[in-house]
Amino acid sequence: MDPVGDRFMELAKIQQEAYQSASLQSELFTLQKMVMHLQGEINRVQEKIDQTPVGKAIKKAQQKGE
Repeated sequence: MDPVGDRFMELAKIQQEAYQSASLQSELFTLQKMVMHLQGEINRVQEKIDQTPVGKAIKKAQQKGE
């Protein structure tokens, strides 16, 4: 056994795991921001629909059904 080589391999593994974890965290952050943006767009479009005569009728019917 080579203690220096074993230690080097252990450090390389730790570095790789840290890089992978940071990469996944970055991906998660990006996806969460996309979800927030998409929800804002969904709300914007829903508000426009709710302002139309058909949208108002649908909303009124949904409220009666609750």
